[in-house]
Amino acid sequence: MVSWFKKGLVIAKNQLYKTGKDSRLWISLILAVCILIQYLAPLNLYGVKFHAGTTPFLLPVLYADGYISNGLLKVLLYLVIIAVFCDAPFLSGQTAYEAVRSGVSAWHLGKILYLWLMSFLYPLFLSLVSFLIVLPTVTVHDLWGSTLRGLAAFDGSVLYYTSSLMPPVKVILSIYPWSAHLLTFTASALSNVLIGHLIYFGNLFTGKSSIGTAAAVLMVMLDPIVEYWGSSGAFFHWLYRISPVTWSSIEHWKIVGSAEPLSPAFVFRGYLLLTALLEGAIFLTGPKRRSILSAGTQ
Repeated sequence: MVSWFKKGLVIAKNQLYKTGKDSRLWISLILAVCILIQYLAPLNLYGVKFHAGTTPFLLPVLYADGYISNGLLKVLLYLVIIAVFCDAPFLSGQTAYEAVRSGVSAWHLGKILYLWLMSFLYPLFLSLVSFLIVLPTVTVHDLWGSTLRGLAAFDGSVLYYTSSLMPPVKVILSIYPWSAHLLTFTASALSNVLIGHLIYFGNLFTGKSSIGTAAAVLMVMLDPIVEYWGSSGAFFHWLYRISPVTWSSIEHWKIVGSAEPLSPAFVFRGYLLLTALLEGAIFLTGPKRRSILSAGTQ
């Protein structure tokens, strides 16, 4: 077991090294930076003009849900991580060699460990870039800052500058920013893990790199639709429970109000259970898909 895990770590390390040289990763991250600048720079414009501050803990704002077009920021950020994972199980010219040397099971373990690592590094990257963007107006002494409080109150002067940003109103009014940031970080990372596993299993099982990616895109695009219908009344609250991407928006959690449809326990258990099911399917299916591994040499 120890040897198997060590072999998996070596495969994960090799995959991380390959990813570092992959232009798709850097293009995806540059795209993410451009998206964040587009949405967060107006906070600085307003803050500088009116001497208003903004918290550095912005993940809850980035992953806030909105109706269809208003929820575009969250959707775009998820599409970036899909672009990073779209070629799972990450076949290459060395795939057959690695699988023979380490064993197919250890090879899959390494790729899964890589998925977990990248899934947590991505929200860390978003947190750092967001902090750098709003650095000129950052405040840690005024909780969320007067800019976001004004946005949550739908202040006209703030909306004039930041109309494209959807504030998680209940989160801003009821939770400390650092606490909300930590919860969103964990939930978004676990949602990334789930998306990566879905892409991995879909591509592995079908032998086509488009199937798993398409399934992940559909899951992400379900989020604004669920928000549109779910917010129309309690009758549709059950929709929130079938959309894992929606779970990463903590304004739907009961910690901001007893009427909200999701509990933190449901969210974290749901992510871990679905991920465990996909991992089990990968390890059961993987050894039978040796032709997929050999495709990396073609």
